[in-house]
Amino acid sequence: TTTFIAVADSFIGADGDENANFGDASALRLAKAGTRKTLVAFDQDALTGAIAGKTVVTASLEVFTTSAAEGFPTRGMNLVAHRLTTPWTEAGATFNCAIDSDPTNGLTDCTGSSAWTPAGPTFPYVTKGAKTLVLNGNTGWIKFDVTRDVKAIARGATSHGWLIKRENEAKGGRIAFRSRESANANKPRLV
Repeated sequence: TTTFIAVADSFIGADGDENANFGDASALRLAKAGTRKTLVAFDQDALTGAIAGKTVVTASLEVFTTSAAEGFPTRGMNLVAHRLTTPWTEAGATFNCAIDSDPTNGLTDCTGSSAWTPAGPTFPYVTKGAKTLVLNGNTGWIKFDVTRDVKAIARGATSHGWLIKRENEAKGGRIAFRSRESANANKPRLV
């Protein structure tokens, strides 16, 4: 078993924050307001080196809640982790840009491959993601079975981490996870 700790993470959102960067935040957020989504990446060279020539039996992307899930439906809500196919940076990711050249000015400062559309219609990730059911009030570790993704990476597929979002973004509910910048333990990990 090998565990990787995130080397980059952030969250992005629309509704007034399309050009804001949250790469230095101590919590990663998912919420209906602004359709917030979480980004998490791991050292790609270390990952491919660890799985080269080996059989991947199982892999899980794990994030730790900093606050209980609120406003989720009574029967819970699926969260989905999608393998990212577009490069992004922790200090440059915004809702409009994978890499915004000046995320402090409130403008969209990207073009071409640095621009992305996380809400579609052209997605910067593999559309079939790893689902996990989260109940209202959920606390602790949330795990996504990303075995399929890691096996694809072992075969040479492009990967720039994962984007985590609510499966049905029209529904309410919010949750926050510890980021790698958190002073606490339990940072995002890939096991």
